Amino acid sequence: MVKIVYNGHMKSCRIKIGSSIINRWGKGEIKDISETLVDKLLKNNDFKRVGKVPTKKEKISKKVIEESKEIEEVTSFDLNDDNVFDKKDAQIAGQVLAEYKKHKNKDKKDGFEN
Repeated sequence: MVKIVYNGHMKSCRIKIGSSIINRWGKGEIKDISETLVDKLLKNNDFKRVGKVPTKKEKISKKVIEESKEIEEVTSFDLNDDNVFDKKDAQIAGQVLAEYKKHKNKDKKDGFEN
């Protein structure tokens, strides 16, 4: 067996080599291919033998973490009518947002789009 990587232009490919069919070969994914099929595969520029040609490395994204900022003065965000913006108001807003997302995802699964 020979390790071959797919670095083609498509996200995933389906390829037929002789009587063999390989489904869902993802970009950058390495597969073990029998030596009899390797020559046919390497004629296509999308496939490379692992070890002789360096494979592409995945980019690691760094998350930027911002310090939380407290809101000092908000007059239109009093959700429980106590004339004070506090944690209770933020909790109510979070619950409303969570319910909205839950119903939106349910509607997408049921086939309804907004």
